[in-house]
Amino acid sequence: MSDFVRECQKEWRRLGVPTSMANEMASDLSADLAEAAADGLSPEHVLGNGVFDPRSFAAEWASARGLVGNQTAERRRFARLVVPISVAVASVHAILVGLALLGRPHVTAAVTGAPRAFRVRPPLPPPSLHIASPGPINHPLGVALFGIGLAGLVVSLVLWKPWQFRRMRGA
Repeated sequence: MSDFVRECQKEWRRLGVPTSMANEMASDLSADLAEAAADGLSPEHVLGNGVFDPRSFAAEWASARGLVGNQTAERRRFARLVVPISVAVASVHAILVGLALLGRPHVTAAVTGAPRAFRVRPPLPPPSLHIASPGPINHPLGVALFGIGLAGLVVSLVLWKPWQFRRMRGA
């Protein structure tokens, strides 16, 4: 039955149960199981249906002792607030960059070098230098970023679920 205790310890570690408390609970569980085995009782008699699902058993026990309930709820509340806000901020940035790229004009310039007055070699064609801004990609990139930003705002709204808060307040 030590596998059962090990699985419980893994779950307690995952849930963030303090190590000292997890060790104490594991030793209590091991002692209870050993005592039941000495009395000729099955683990199901001691643990009930929990013997078939060590993770749920460990989570329920830790919650019953008050070791995980409040922290987990606070983390969920924090995530429900921070994730949608982060997505919304990133989406607004994408929209602003997209609009900036859409509003930027396309500029192309060509520079040609002037021939020298004194030539020793046969004349060469004047060197020409063409400079082009990344203008041709501005429009599609701007449209794409604007669309991604709008989609991100929709996602943040779905994650936030303001309609659910109204329903909860009214209930």
